[in-house]
Amino acid sequence: RQRLMREAVECTGLNEDEAVLLLRGCAWDVAVFNEAFFEDAEALRSRIGVAEEDCQMSSAEGAPLCSICFSEPGESLMPCQAPELFCRDCWRQYLEQAVQEGRGCLDLRCP
Repeated sequence: RQRLMREAVECTGLNEDEAVLLLRGCAWDVAVFNEAFFEDAEALRSRIGVAEEDCQMSSAEGAPLCSICFSEPGESLMPCQAPELFCRDCWRQYLEQAVQEGRGCLDLRCP
């Protein structure tokens, strides 16, 4: 899976986190991923529940806040369905809790 993730990063310019989420949403099938991504990347992101990382709040609205703890996450920002953003610590805790709760974590969406 690391190899598939690296290939996706090289081909698309995605960061590693987003590549893993999108590949996982395509059942790690690179052909399905490539076709969906290059046909309509935003539709793929929307189907899987991942927002484009570049969707930041405008400077007029101030710094983006984590939608869970409401603090300023700085650079450690995890994109989700716009307009929600999460700091890495909250995102990690959310994922850890879901994994502890069982198989439901396999179809996990943004909180």
